[in-house]
Amino acid sequence: CSITGPGKHFHISGAQSKVTVSGIKFIEATETAVYMESYAGEATLCYCFFIGNEQTNGSQGASIFARQYTFLYVHFCIFMENEAKKGSAIFSVGLAEISYSEFIENEGNVAFIRGDSVISYSTFSGNTANEIGVIFGQKGFSLSLAGNTFTKNIAQDGLIVIAGSHDQTTNEVAFVDYGGNEVLLNAGGDCDEGIYDRSDKKCIELLTETISPDFLGTTLSPTSSPTTPPTQSPSKAPTASPTQSPSKAPTASPTQSPSKAPT
Repeated sequence: CSITGPGKHFHISGAQSKVTVSGIKFIEATETAVYMESYAGEATLCYCFFIGNEQTNGSQGASIFARQYTFLYVHFCIFMENEAKKGSAIFSVGLAEISYSEFIENEGNVAFIRGDSVISYSTFSGNTANEIGVIFGQKGFSLSLAGNTFTKNIAQDGLIVIAGSHDQTTNEVAFVDYGGNEVLLNAGGDCDEGIYDRSDKKCIELLTETISPDFLGTTLSPTSSPTTPPTQSPSKAPTASPTQSPSKAPTASPTQSPSKAPT
């Protein structure tokens, strides 16, 4: 089914909730297509399409906005032609695992990460990024990459911009590159095919050799509870209520068929 039109499409709340969303097309939201409140537990999105969403009520999160103390899992999804200054596809302040997804021709920073996150086996192609890159990793959190493909993106500072130290051997710093990445025909700035480290003001190449065995089993477990107690009762039932009718037909046709399965 499809949800098309302005405003938010899904609003997820309820402490310690578990919500799974599969096979839905989110089209032309004007705030955030899928919004997770702080302490909203876990949300898993798989085989979903986010097309033409634009954040007009601020600068953050056109397609997915996950606030603090949340666990976000995104697998086999397509994000196409979305627009926001920070996180045209994903803006995450909690923990996030993103894999086997495609990010195509989005405007602005594509993924803004301000919590421990893993991005793997995904494709970023034809995105036009701003000064905070296609992916931005915030200082003080762990951002791990493995097996991603970056093709024909335009990035002002770097494909990936990190605000913190860089280390290729441990997972206790702001950024870890486990290798296996493909980088082709990107443009824009001095570090348009690599990682720009704002702290050290230097460019670091993405690792293209075989993925390190250390990456296997690198996941973020929701068993690590927030240090601050939830403001809502854990017994409250999770909610993921669409604010618009899913039966409404799309009003705009994407340039790529939404029925195409993610690769």
